[in-house]
Amino acid sequence: MLRLVASFLRDRKFYVCVEDDEAAARPIRAGIPQGSCLSPILYAAYTNDISTLADHLREWEDDVELALYADDSAYFTSSRRAHIATARMQRLLDLLPPWLHEWRLAVNVGKTTAQLTRRYRNFLPPLPLRARRSLNRRQ
Repeated sequence: MLRLVASFLRDRKFYVCVEDDEAAARPIRAGIPQGSCLSPILYAAYTNDISTLADHLREWEDDVELALYADDSAYFTSSRRAHIATARMQRLLDLLPPWLHEWRLAVNVGKTTAQLTRRYRNFLPPLPLRARRSLNRRQ
């Protein structure tokens, strides 16, 4: 199985075409091919240890829930009090940057949102994801 996955990921290349110009092929050093039935399984294995609050909970707290689909993820939590749910979610967001940095993943901020669902709508305070500077640098 290991050799099969290795051969799936090894020696991949890409090139760019713009009108009639074609760039030289370059090696792909990271990532998985999109569209393959094996890709979601490999991505799920790669991100299996994504942060939750499991090791950081107070005795009375429930963990946040994590839903994964292909390369998308969603965290959700519930509480009768919005400020408790917001604080729990912020604690989770504070745990993410080291994990993202370690696995060299970035968050698409344009696709990221926080939503509060309840009968009386209050505005959520901002929930910042404090990314480490080195996350955006090439290493």
